[in-house]
Amino acid sequence: MSRSSRRTFLPFKSLHFVSANQLSLLQNGAMFFPALEAAIRAAQVEIFLETYIFKNDVIGMRIAAALEDAAARGVKVRLMVDAFGSSETPAHFFKSMQDAGVAIHFYRPKRGWLHLKRHRLRRLHRKL
Repeated sequence: MSRSSRRTFLPFKSLHFVSANQLSLLQNGAMFFPALEAAIRAAQVEIFLETYIFKNDVIGMRIAAALEDAAARGVKVRLMVDAFGSSETPAHFFKSMQDAGVAIHFYRPKRGWLHLKRHRLRRLHRKL
C-alpha cells in the first residue's frame, strides 16, 4: 500500500462503535423496497438516498411519495440519482419531489457527445 493511499483510510482506533445496531440482508426488490419505504416513513431528522435508477413506476412513485411526505414533516431529504441510469425518468417526476422539498443531485449529467471522455463512463451504482 502506498503512503498516499494509507491516508484515505481512518485508523481503527478512531472508530467509535455504537451498541444496538442491526444489519439485515435484503436479497431482492420484494424485500428491499418495502424496507426502504418503511425507513423513509420512520425518519425523523434526515434522509440520504443514493441510487442508480429511479423510475416513474409503481414502486418509484411510492418511494417518491414517502420522500415528499418526509420533507413535508420537516425531515431533511437528499436524493442522488445517476443521470444516465435515470435518464428515461421524466423530468416532471423529479420536479414534483423538488417542489415538495427534496434536494436532488444528478450524478454525472449528460453533456453531449463532444464531452465524451473515458472518465465520464463512471456511474453511480451505489444503492445507499
